[in-house]
Amino acid sequence: MDQRVNDLFGKIRTSAENLVDRTEEAASRAADVAGRKASGVVESTKLNLKIFDLNSDMDQLYREIGKMLYDTHLGEQVDQEMVQEKLSQLDEKHEEIERLRAKLNGLKTVHKCPVCGKECKSDDAFCSECGSQL
Repeated sequence: MDQRVNDLFGKIRTSAENLVDRTEEAASRAADVAGRKASGVVESTKLNLKIFDLNSDMDQLYREIGKMLYDTHLGEQVDQEMVQEKLSQLDEKHEEIERLRAKLNGLKTVHKCPVCGKECKSDDAFCSECGSQL
């Protein structure tokens, strides 16, 4: 075979190997990013489900307290310790929801520009609205 053809095949082979290497690196980075995003979505979903469950529990407590209040209105004797216990449970559930919401906000991939208030991606160096450094 002609030496020029061999050189051309060598260059093609080298280019193809470089392309494969770059493609593997890009695919690996994409998989890492996708994995991190999926992990964040799963964590957000779990937190939202916990918040939903706590809200359901609170609705039940509100109904029970309302029933006790109505019973008092009707002149029935209501155990005040039971009312206080249910109110304490409500307070605990409110605190837990606030804690979960704070954790959920920490998972967000956006933050606000300190100058104009526009929401920007967490990996942005500058605001897309006003150009301020983030």
